This record gives sequence, C-alpha cells and structure tokens, in this order.
Amino acid sequence: MGEHDTWWNLLGYLPGWNHFVENMEIYLGRGPGSKIPFAWGPLGDTEFGIAHVLSAMMVALFLIVGAVAYTGAL
Repeated sequence: MGEHDTWWNLLGYLPGWNHFVENMEIYLGRGPGSKIPFAWGPLGDTEFGIAHVLSAMMVALFLIVGAVAYTGAL
C-alpha cells in the first residue's frame, strides 16, 4: 500500500467495486463527467472522495447503533 492508501483500497479487489466507485463519483460530483460538479463554498477544491463518504457513513452507523443500544439499556 502506498502513502495515501487506506484499507478501503482493498475493496478494489471485489468484483463490481470499480463500477460502483465510478458511478458514485459521477453522482456525488467528484469524478470526470460528473452530472453536478461538487465545487461550492469552502469545499470547492478538495480531495474529498468515496473513501471519505464511506468512512463518514460507517461512523454515523456506529453512532446510531450505539445511541439505540444506550437508550435500550436505560
């Protein structure tokens, strides 16, 4: 793995993963040929990518599951 690689890069070995990433980049406005380019405000020119979206979704999922477990334990 390179200096800027993450463990999300290992998902590239799954069949269909690259197609998924290409579609997500187009619909999230991060790749070439994007339908709606993601360039506004302070987030205009960033290195925001699919790995960041997946990481944020996983953190949100853990927080939601933790909140539900906590309220269930009360």
